[in-house]
Amino acid sequence: LAIRRLKRDLSFQWIKDGYEATVKNHKKAVVGLSVAFETLGKYEQSKRVYDELGSIKGLGSENIKCLLNMGIDNVGLLVLLARQKRWEWQVFGIGDYAATHIEKLLYDEGLDVDIQDRSHFV
Repeated sequence: LAIRRLKRDLSFQWIKDGYEATVKNHKKAVVGLSVAFETLGKYEQSKRVYDELGSIKGLGSENIKCLLNMGIDNVGLLVLLARQKRWEWQVFGIGDYAATHIEKLLYDEGLDVDIQDRSHFV
């Protein structure tokens, strides 16, 4: 199991690019997401992307801790992460069930994560 996990390309982004470059890229990505929400007329969501993870109702402290360990420290970064296919593989401690729960919480708050099939939310 450990060898399989190591074979996946799951290394921390800041190890690859450097910490400062990763933080700079994260800030640019969140600003881009905010602008995208504004363009769609979702002004409330545009402001929410800068909020801390604890502002998402129903997001448990263990999930927040796992996300913070990966450098995901605001709602915008979580939305961007959740848009990636099989994103839960990138976060140690987040499994399929928790990922689906987090996606539903984001969807319920209007922070659409562009999920194709929402039937698993029911």
